[in-house]
Amino acid sequence: MTAILLVILVLLYVFQSFFCKLYTTACKSEKAATPVFNALFGGVIGLVTLVIYGFQFHPTALTWILGLTNAVILFVYNTALIGASKRGSYAFLNICMLFGGILVPMCISLASGASFTLRQIIAIAIMLLSFVVINSKGISLKGSQGMYFLYCVLLFISNGLFGAILDGQQLKMNGAERGEMIVVSYLGTAVLSLLYILVTQRKDFLPSFKVGTKALCFGLGSGAVAVAAVNLLMYLLSLIQPATILYTIDNGGVLVGSAVFAAVFLKEKIAPYQAVGYALSLISIIMLSL
Repeated sequence: MTAILLVILVLLYVFQSFFCKLYTTACKSEKAATPVFNALFGGVIGLVTLVIYGFQFHPTALTWILGLTNAVILFVYNTALIGASKRGSYAFLNICMLFGGILVPMCISLASGASFTLRQIIAIAIMLLSFVVINSKGISLKGSQGMYFLYCVLLFISNGLFGAILDGQQLKMNGAERGEMIVVSYLGTAVLSLLYILVTQRKDFLPSFKVGTKALCFGLGSGAVAVAAVNLLMYLLSLIQPATILYTIDNGGVLVGSAVFAAVFLKEKIAPYQAVGYALSLISIIMLSL
């Protein structure tokens, strides 16, 4: 049953990523495209989750603290992603982001007394290698300035911390207050994104949201799919420990699934070296699933 849920989780995140890509392509608001998406995305996830849980919202102090911390971390992640994308190689920042999503939770798990089998360690190493192989042709640091590397470091840390804090909250609360954690984290991010648009766009605050009907639908669609994905992720955290295993399978699965979707629906070609990287990802997933 857990394996089936993992497949569903990966598919949900693939659809979310696919809708996000369609939003970016269709968006007519260039300056505030990402903050507007984050506001829509976070708002949909938070509000729909609140409805799903029947407006039962009673977070304890710990959930408030961890949820608001994650809201700030997610905002930092999005800001760093924007900043790094404008300043240098997307392939390198993508590696930093993916490595952080696995290595940071792994280090925290190890510090908390968790252990990994040799097979799991090898599988995680193969997954990390696949990230490098897939992005190898696009890595170019020529001309990159200090701010680019700072943003990459922030991406590494924030992507990993977000998942680690979700896991930590569930472990501390014994699986309770899932809905509250999601609502606080994502609505908090939506509010921060709105404040960011208000400060940076000022008089253009409302025009910033004129992203176009198609982009709006894709943004809302991405958020709607993510509602199911995030809630399922929180549930799976109670079944799969250490959380690094779950995050490794999820990251690798989404990477492969997104490539397949892009090839089928967007007619993007997969280069031979990328095919090798995706094969390594699949090998890692299989090893972790045994």
